Amino acid sequence: MKLLHVKSFLIVALSLLLVLLISAGTTATLSVEVEETLFELLKEQGEAKPLHYIENIDPALAIAGEGIVKKGHAHWPDGSRSRRQSKYFVCTDCHNVEQEDPVLSNADPETRLQFAFERGLPFLQGTTFWGMVNREKWYNGDYYKKYGDLVTNTRDTLVNAIQLCATVCSQGHELGDKEMEAILHYFWSLQLMVGDIGMSQEDEEKLIQDELDPEQKRAIIKSYYMTASPARFVDPVPKSERQYGVLGNASKGKVIYEQGCMHCHDPARNITNLGLEDATLSFRLLKKKLSSTSDLSVYEMIRKGTEPIAGYRPYMPHYTLDRMSDQQIEDLVAYIKQQAKKQ
Repeated sequence: MKLLHVKSFLIVALSLLLVLLISAGTTATLSVEVEETLFELLKEQGEAKPLHYIENIDPALAIAGEGIVKKGHAHWPDGSRSRRQSKYFVCTDCHNVEQEDPVLSNADPETRLQFAFERGLPFLQGTTFWGMVNREKWYNGDYYKKYGDLVTNTRDTLVNAIQLCATVCSQGHELGDKEMEAILHYFWSLQLMVGDIGMSQEDEEKLIQDELDPEQKRAIIKSYYMTASPARFVDPVPKSERQYGVLGNASKGKVIYEQGCMHCHDPARNITNLGLEDATLSFRLLKKKLSSTSDLSVYEMIRKGTEPIAGYRPYMPHYTLDRMSDQQIEDLVAYIKQQAKKQ
C-alpha cells in the first residue's frame, strides 16, 4: 500500500510540474508587453539610440511642440509665446498626427482612403507624424528630384528633415534649438507602442528563443511597420489617356474631395487663394479645366502641385503615387462631373 501511495504522489507531483512548465511557457510567449514602447522592445535586442532620441518626454515641452505643429507657435512653460514659424502654413496642413494606414507595413492609398473615411481623417500629401520617430529615413525615394542636394542631409537625420520642412516646405524660418527640442518631445509622445504593430504570437515567441540573433529579431519587429515611407513621383496622365471619370467611383471621389481637397481649399481655412466649395460652380470650374494642362486641371495639379511665386509664397504640394493613385484621381473626376451636373 505504501508503494501505491508513493506512486500516486509522484504522479501528482509530475502533473503539477507539467502544469507549471506549461504555464511558464505560456507566460513567456506573452512576454512582449503591448504597452511597451516599440523602441524599448528594439533596444532590448541591441538597437542603437537614434540621433533624435529623447529618453524622458517632458510633458510641458511636448505641449509646446504640439502648438508649433498644429498652430504654428509654441506657448512656453514660462508663459511666453514663440513667433509664428510660418506665415503661410502649419504642419497639419499636410500631415496627420495619428495613425492613417490600417496596416503599418503597407503604404496603400486605397486602404488609407477607406481608413480616412471611417475615422474622419484628412487625406493628405505628407505622411503622418504618428510614429515619425520610429522611422530611420526621411525624404525618401524621388524627393531628390524636387529638392536636389537639400535632401542629402535629411535622409538619415530627423532634425535635418524637420528643418527642411520648416524652411522650404512651410516657407518659414529656421527652427531654433528650443523650438526643435519641443517638436522632438512632441514627436516622441507620438511614438509607436508594441501593441500598435499587431505582432503575431508566433513572432513574439521567436523573440524569446535563442536560435535567432538580435539582428534577426530586430528584423522581425521591423517587418511590421515601415522604417521609411516610399515616395514615387509620376507625371500627370497624358490627355490622350485620361478616362475623365468613366471608370471612376464617385463615392470614393466624394471622400477625396471632402477629406483631401477641401482640407486646404475650403476658403474658411485661408490656406490657398484657390477657394473651393461644395457647390455646383466649383465643380463646374474644375470640370471645365479637366482636359487642360493648366494648374486648375486636377490631373496636373495633383501630380505636379504648384510652386511658390514672388509676392505669394503659399503653394500646393503634389501627391505622390503612394499618397494618391491614378485610379483615385479618376474617382475624384467622376465625382466632380457628377456634381457639376446638378442644378
